[in-house]
Amino acid sequence: MKITTPFIAALLFVTGISSVNADTNFEAWKEKMIQDALTAAPPSVTNDATIHAWDESGKLLMIRHGRGVHNCVATGAFSYRIGLPKPPFPAPKCFDQNAWAYFKALWAEKNPLKPSKPLPTAPGLVWMLAGMGVPDGMLNKGANSEAQLKVDSNGKKIAQLSPHIMIMPLPVAGKKSTMPFNYDPDNPSQTWLMAAGTAIEHVMLHVTNEDVRAMMGHSK
Repeated sequence: MKITTPFIAALLFVTGISSVNADTNFEAWKEKMIQDALTAAPPSVTNDATIHAWDESGKLLMIRHGRGVHNCVATGAFSYRIGLPKPPFPAPKCFDQNAWAYFKALWAEKNPLKPSKPLPTAPGLVWMLAGMGVPDGMLNKGANSEAQLKVDSNGKKIAQLSPHIMIMPLPVAGKKSTMPFNYDPDNPSQTWLMAAGTAIEHVMLHVTNEDVRAMMGHSK
């Protein structure tokens, strides 16, 4: 990425720093975003993945080209695309081809909950082994509920979810499904259905931190 990119141009305009420092700042930001994205999935997914990140204007930038079939995106997708504040928890994602096609269509919508045209329907996998944050309204209230919460920049309570893999898109009979519709902090490995009955309903398959370490190739 050269100094002429919108991100660098904006950085220069705001700060007035030299082009050398701007390049240095951009490279540092890019490396930080790459490292964040790599925590979303095992090396078998990320080693050859193309990696993207959101700049401060909400534009999705490709920051590393990969030869593999997966695309990974650093934390920030929904904070920029749906107008939410930046998340207090990391939330990088890695997508297989079906999920990537789905999310690109989703991000193109002004209101993803009410898409203007049909979204892709072929189920895909979205890796989120670093977890993510959700509003506390998506929690079952139990002994560990409050311990999961942080307050975002708008004063809203956000809960951190355990590592998981999303099957998305995957309509599951809406609210007729027998799966729970909320995350249970007292049972963090329980499968549940997020956004049941909406255009973006999907299955959340949770795994333990020990599972994550094994998938990532760490012995401890």
